[in-house]
Amino acid sequence: MTRSLSREAWLGFLRGYACWRNRHRGEPGRQVWLPASPPERVADSKHLQRTLRYVALNPCRDRLVADPLAWPFSGHRDAVGLTIPGALPVVPDPYRHHAYVSGDPSVRVEGTDLPGGMRGMREATVEQVTAAVSALTRTTLDQLRRRGPARTLLVQSVVACTPMSKREIAGELDLSHTTINRALPIAEGDLRCVERVLSDERFPALLDQDLRHSWEWRRYRQVRERRGAHEALLRLAEPQLRRRSTARRPGS
Repeated sequence: MTRSLSREAWLGFLRGYACWRNRHRGEPGRQVWLPASPPERVADSKHLQRTLRYVALNPCRDRLVADPLAWPFSGHRDAVGLTIPGALPVVPDPYRHHAYVSGDPSVRVEGTDLPGGMRGMREATVEQVTAAVSALTRTTLDQLRRRGPARTLLVQSVVACTPMSKREIAGELDLSHTTINRALPIAEGDLRCVERVLSDERFPALLDQDLRHSWEWRRYRQVRERRGAHEALLRLAEPQLRRRSTARRPGS
C-alpha cells in the first residue's frame, strides 16, 4: 500500500468523528480528544520506533484488545499496510516491525504474526468479506452499503473471494444487478489486503454502536478502577512507608 492520507485529511477525520460521536450521544460541544502534549523532538530512528511501539501498545496494556492490530483506530494497522487507504506511510519491513511491537507481555512475549491469508481462494462467505472490508477501510457496516470507494471494494472483493454468482451477490448485498456489474475495478494490492485479513479475529467489522456498552469498555473501566484503587492505597500508605524507611536507616 503506497497511498496515504495527508495530515490535514487525518485531522479532518478526527474532527468529523468527534462531531458524529457528540451528535450520536446527544453531547454537543463535548471534548473528545485529549489536548496534544507539547512536541518532543525525536532524537533518532530508535527513539521513533520506541514511541510508535508505546502508542500502539496502549490499548493492549489497558486490556481493551489483545493485539495491537485489533484496535481499529491504531496507526499500527497503517504502519504495516493493513488499512485502505493508509493514514500513515508503511514501514520498510512490516513483519519485523509488528514482531517488535507485539512482543510484549500485554500481548505475547514472543510476539504475534501478521495475517497471511490465502490468495486466490474463492471459499469465503459474504459475512467474512464484509467484515474484512469494514475493518480495513474503517467503515461501519451501515455506511459500507452506501455508494463510495468502500462499497466498490466490498463488491469486487465479494466477487473475487466467494464462489457466488453476481446475481446471488446482488441479493446478498441488497444491491441491483446493474450496480454489481458496473462496479469499478480495484487495485490488486487492495484485494490482497482483503484476502490477508479474511477470518482474522483481529479484524472484526466496525459497528455503529456506543462503545460504553461493549464488553471491552466494561473490562477497561474495571482495570482502570482497580488501578485507581491501588494507586490511592499507595498514596495513603506512602507517609507510613516513608517513616518506616527513615526509622530503619543505620545510625538513625
